[in-house]
Amino acid sequence: MPIFRKPLQRSLQMLNPHNRNLMFETLRPPVGYLLDHAIGCTFSLDLHALLTTPLAFTFFDWEDESGSITSDPLAVLESVRRNADRISIFCQAGQISVPRKQERIFAYLEQSVHEVLPPLANGVFHPKIWLIRYTHETEPTQYRFICLSRNLTFDKSWDTVLVLDGQLSKRVYAYAVNNPVGDFIQRLPGLCLTSLDQTTINKVEQMQHEVRRVFFEPPGGIEELSFHPMGIPGYQNFTFGPPKRRVLVMSPFLSETFVKDLVWQRKNCVLISRQESLETINPETLEQYGTVFTLNHDAETEELDDGVLSGLHAKLFIMDDGWKANVWTGSANATDAAFNTNVEFLVCLRGKLGNLGIGKLLEQEGSHTSFSDLLQEYRGEAEPAEPDAIQKALEKRLRAVRLALLSARLFAEITPVESTREFQLELKTVSENEMVLIGDVKIRCWPITLPSHRAVPFEVCRGLGVNFGKVSLDALTAFFAFELECTDNGQTCTERFVTKVPLVGEPEGRMQKLLGSLLKNKSQVLRLLLLLLADSSMSMEKLSAFHGFSGIAGSFSDSSSGGIPLLESLVKALARSPEKLDRINRLVEDLDKTDQGVNLLPDGFMPVWESIWQIRKEMVS
Repeated sequence: MPIFRKPLQRSLQMLNPHNRNLMFETLRPPVGYLLDHAIGCTFSLDLHALLTTPLAFTFFDWEDESGSITSDPLAVLESVRRNADRISIFCQAGQISVPRKQERIFAYLEQSVHEVLPPLANGVFHPKIWLIRYTHETEPTQYRFICLSRNLTFDKSWDTVLVLDGQLSKRVYAYAVNNPVGDFIQRLPGLCLTSLDQTTINKVEQMQHEVRRVFFEPPGGIEELSFHPMGIPGYQNFTFGPPKRRVLVMSPFLSETFVKDLVWQRKNCVLISRQESLETINPETLEQYGTVFTLNHDAETEELDDGVLSGLHAKLFIMDDGWKANVWTGSANATDAAFNTNVEFLVCLRGKLGNLGIGKLLEQEGSHTSFSDLLQEYRGEAEPAEPDAIQKALEKRLRAVRLALLSARLFAEITPVESTREFQLELKTVSENEMVLIGDVKIRCWPITLPSHRAVPFEVCRGLGVNFGKVSLDALTAFFAFELECTDNGQTCTERFVTKVPLVGEPEGRMQKLLGSLLKNKSQVLRLLLLLLADSSMSMEKLSAFHGFSGIAGSFSDSSSGGIPLLESLVKALARSPEKLDRINRLVEDLDKTDQGVNLLPDGFMPVWESIWQIRKEMVS
């Protein structure tokens, strides 16, 4: 639901935990435009969530009949093949979650994921933004800036999202208001654990330069915009403006010092948070706020397994300032860490008090469901809850080990096994000195393409690697899962995470061979060909109908024989959308580089295709 009424299409909105459609809608290109490149920042990352993200850029109507993300494997395969090299995701190192199941297709994401560490050792990389560049054959380049409170995961929580669209201008000088965005994007490569490839570096450089020359249209009711990165050089200090102004704080996580200092010299302030977070704050501090809220039981989502967050996750700060009001939205929690040590990003919206003020957010709206309907006053314990000292000590040990692993410059070495199609896979470190690890922490690791029971103890030291034995080409991966376990006084703490490492000795044509193994028969290849020829506006329902047609035993037939009119589609593409034939050619070339891949093409396809492709090449020349 929109947080404020009278929103334009691009505005600050609340993400419902039960509906991911709005999130994917924000990524969808403008009509007639195509994705050129997308830069995304997130604290935590779910590889399955990232795997479905390219659908938003590829097929405009990506939902199935139930409104859920399509499970059509060919649609996912085509979208990730088409766009993986156009997406750069920067996430906190060690915060990639262990996938629920093994997926060979994760290999396509290796070029998209870049783990980073913040400048300050005790901070985290916590922003949630997207900067997207869209291009058109005849129209000016468009940019979209998205600022969220949600990570790139399947969390079912209440979050906020702000979407800003703008056109790239031909001006020489930058819009000063956009310099913080450009500065932030420019800093990303320098935070990465491993060096970026030159293509990605060039694209980041292009986008940080161009975004400074984009005029972002403010949402309805917004008079001014300002961008506030935090935790990078030049942007370490942040304040909420004049004291004695009434503020509203919405944050799932709190720290005593921050919420106490923020309310100093202010009256009638409002604090909205989770029950468990409020219970950690001294009651005397909470009494300084005029009203303290939590989400009511109807708004709370059920508890979920596998570390999936639920409930309130939005971060919002509102300050009434005379006849005006300021709203800060983004990634920063109401904690000392967020404003002193983390890398964060906030956007400030300024407008009339009646449009953006605290009263507007909390007002009742008659028969319409308003945000205030989701709230209930907090009734807490008399004393703040005491933290579990042993648990905190165990977590601190595991964090230290995780950081040591992430800083060890690990790499995976791949060696072919003679007279077989298998490979030896080893995890090694280039560090000259033995890793300093805490002795009572047990460490296991495994490639995410293998089940966790294939995990082996991690005992890397001075050139000795962790050997996972013989694996198939499909099992080769740059993503490795780690499990850390520590016990003290009968209490055990376990942590799992995934990290990406460089590959040494990667087989030539690995991705082409992987494609051949993912496509099992001629029927699947024929369906993929139809997907490549489909319009981006075609619904997933229509695309899925390709799975139910008759007469597709792999023959290249026309509509008169009861099969799929592939020839007709190729000819139409040649006349109307010849760029679609470039996608077909890429598929044909990839399959041709494998032992049996070209045999998966429909019978009679190649002679016709060669004629059509020759015409396409002549058109280009």
